[in-house]
Amino acid sequence: MDPELLDLVWEVYQQVGARDSIYVVSSYRSPATNNMLRKRSSGVAKNSQHTLGRAMDFYIPGVDLSKLRATGLRKEIGGVGYYPTSGSPFVHMDTGTVRHWPRMSRSQLAKVFPDGKTLHIPSDGKPLSGYKIALAEEKNPERGASRQSSPRASPTRAIRALRTPASRFRYPPTAAKKTIRRRQSVRQPVWRRPGSRRTGRTARRGRQQTACACGGGSIAGHREPAGTAAQSPRNHA
Repeated sequence: MDPELLDLVWEVYQQVGARDSIYVVSSYRSPATNNMLRKRSSGVAKNSQHTLGRAMDFYIPGVDLSKLRATGLRKEIGGVGYYPTSGSPFVHMDTGTVRHWPRMSRSQLAKVFPDGKTLHIPSDGKPLSGYKIALAEEKNPERGASRQSSPRASPTRAIRALRTPASRFRYPPTAAKKTIRRRQSVRQPVWRRPGSRRTGRTARRGRQQTACACGGGSIAGHREPAGTAAQSPRNHA
């Protein structure tokens, strides 16, 4: 995951005055998962920022989605998506290019940026009055004293992002249960002492993967010389 993204979400969390956990609807997606979702919905991009670990779909209980969107827009760090009618309403934020969807009207965008200084383009396609100033500040390495700072402006912000309390991020209950079931279904082979009962696929896998350090074949088929205690692979010489 992009540390700048974690920094962005955490700053938005603080600015909206949230107290509850951040519920993650979707974050990193493998290309295979993204392609599967594209077949189900037309709203999934082919080269999604999710496949780069640079996007997160989330919501915070008790915080209005429109407030989250407005705060994300003011950060002007990347893309902001708004999905109030989804089965689980959420906002999308990423660290790609500055943009938003669905496009807000000129009057709606003016309420978020009263001075007109923004890189976001309204639905009529004509930038607000302060677009050129915002663009000049974006190109300035220091981004201007009046602009809100971005994770790109200081390398130490990425380091601080790693300190973001992990307890603030939560997956919705249904997604969490599926994740737990997947983890429980994966069983790793466990080494046992010679002579222990091991049957089926786990036993065969253990014999193939666990080799005796002395070159005498697998641990499962190895026998210690008389009078010598059995040793684990870690201590076997």
